[in-house]
Amino acid sequence: GCVTSSPLCGLLQEYAVRAAQDSRFPSISLHELPALTCEVNVLSPNEPIDHCYDWESGVHGLVLEFTAPDSDASYSAEYLPCVAAETGWGKEYIVESLIQKAGYDGPITPELLQSLKCWRYKSTVVSSTYQDYLQVYAPPLPEPRRTTSNGLSCNGSRSNRHGPNERTPNGHVSAPHARRRAHNR
Repeated sequence: GCVTSSPLCGLLQEYAVRAAQDSRFPSISLHELPALTCEVNVLSPNEPIDHCYDWESGVHGLVLEFTAPDSDASYSAEYLPCVAAETGWGKEYIVESLIQKAGYDGPITPELLQSLKCWRYKSTVVSSTYQDYLQVYAPPLPEPRRTTSNGLSCNGSRSNRHGPNERTPNGHVSAPHARRRAHNR
């Protein structure tokens, strides 16, 4: 969904939870997680334009606002820059589609098109895959600690297979770890 101008910090988590609870879409299963990609469109400020076709496909997003000619009902809708590029729709179809997306079901006349208030903007897309998420937020998995017959663990350090203060096969004494205790006064 679209978010108004706000700091992104807390909003990303909030909107991720909202999206996960959106009943219009089926829940994501665990086996689908590796294929997920999250995209955030960071939008530039809106720039007013004189005509509803004064924007470039795949470069600009478009915002329309208008009042229905036969009533005082107000309408608005928006498409991100990627919509035209991904769908292959032309400018005329994008504008008509936005008018319908806004909820207007009346005739789309030249007078209605002239009455539109329009803004264009650019967008920077930031994306992250599930693997990116795991690299940053997943706790590292502990290394398995297996001891070989010569007393070395898999990472090459000697394991303490002997009790405290017992002699190892090479004659060293194995000492327990010292612990400090904090005393509250």
